[in-house]
Amino acid sequence: MNLSEKRSGGRYKDYARIDAPDLCVLPAMLLDISKNGCRVKFPISVEINKEDECKLNIQPSCKQGLKPFSLTVKPVWTEETNGCNEAGFSIIGTSDFPRLSNYLNVLHEATIDSSELLLKELCF
Repeated sequence: MNLSEKRSGGRYKDYARIDAPDLCVLPAMLLDISKNGCRVKFPISVEINKEDECKLNIQPSCKQGLKPFSLTVKPVWTEETNGCNEAGFSIIGTSDFPRLSNYLNVLHEATIDSSELLLKELCF
């Protein structure tokens, strides 16, 4: 069973900028996010200790005036390829829950097919 089979909520792709001052001096890129975790790509090889909590500052892509927010995360997995690191993090807290929730709602709405919305309106 892979990790995606264990997830209970939606996971949304986006390419937001990530500042992770505890891990990397260069900005990283958000690859996907859910209410429970996220996947991040770092432009260089970084040391990631799975025992340490860290802070990710997320600057959403230009979608509907979304504001930056911060997450406290814990690494779950890491993989190095061609001198870059990808890592999966579980979200263990945020003081910006309304911004995270709004961000996930915007990403969710962007994934809904317009024909699916029409079908819902006709059926309900």
